[in-house]
Amino acid sequence: MIYLLLCIISSSCIYVVFRLLKHYDVNTFQAIVFNYFFCVILGFFFLQVNGELNLEIFELPESLWIFSAIVGLMFIVVFYLMARTTQVFGVAAGSIVSRMSLVIPAVYAIIFYNEVLTWQKATGILLGLMAIYFIINKDKRKAAEGFAGVTLRKGALVLFPVLAFLGSGIVDTLVNIAKEEFVNGGSQNFFITFLFTSAFILGSILLAIRLVLKHERLEWRNLVWGIPLGTVNFFSVFFILLALSKSGLEGSVVWPINHVSIVALSTAIAALFFHEHLNVKNWIGFGLSLVAILLITFHAWNGFLMNI
Repeated sequence: MIYLLLCIISSSCIYVVFRLLKHYDVNTFQAIVFNYFFCVILGFFFLQVNGELNLEIFELPESLWIFSAIVGLMFIVVFYLMARTTQVFGVAAGSIVSRMSLVIPAVYAIIFYNEVLTWQKATGILLGLMAIYFIINKDKRKAAEGFAGVTLRKGALVLFPVLAFLGSGIVDTLVNIAKEEFVNGGSQNFFITFLFTSAFILGSILLAIRLVLKHERLEWRNLVWGIPLGTVNFFSVFFILLALSKSGLEGSVVWPINHVSIVALSTAIAALFFHEHLNVKNWIGFGLSLVAILLITFHAWNGFLMNI
């Protein structure tokens, strides 16, 4: 259980760092790009420590390389959307929006893997979508004024959490497909490291375009902030993999515990350290998100409790 606890803490800290980037007026995109560079360093370090660098990576199927590049690009886009959602709507909203993305893999499994659509799962999916609406229901004008000093239209603001929700769900679905179709136990750690590498390479290309076309300046402080962001980002993935393989719990139990705990811890951090105010609708969204996660994974919880 220690690995699961460390994953929950690491994942919650991602939203805290996002919030701090705004507080210290850090260029979020530059920090995110360098965050993936640091993830790559940590990834290859742990591959070497675990003796996995002997893996014949060029024997991996070409389809896996292409798939990894696509997911890597989505990594950086979705991470940016998550950061913007957190900075505009708050830590609690950022965590809930991204964690409720499990609705999309659930729907995908029902459609393409012929999973049974129980009333619990259907209700959970509906409540999850309702939770997104309630949690982003804030004072839009106040949020806009605090967003990099630029006043945005309400519709533009809402795009951040909506796209973050959709993007996170698509990424989770693609990673699950990769694990089923391409990745075995021996190549799993390399696959994750290669995703980080792809995200860094593609992010660097996008950053270079921004530097040229928008005359954006590359500042050291933006890169330095990529270190704490990359650290918690990498270990959120590293520890969830350890939790899945060594906790003794099934993945269908680990994931809901992970999601519920991150939502609860992030919301507590937002209230205690950033004094974020949640209105009545936001609290309704918070409650709905917890219930939705429990209902979507009801069959796993039921089986787990029956075996205790």
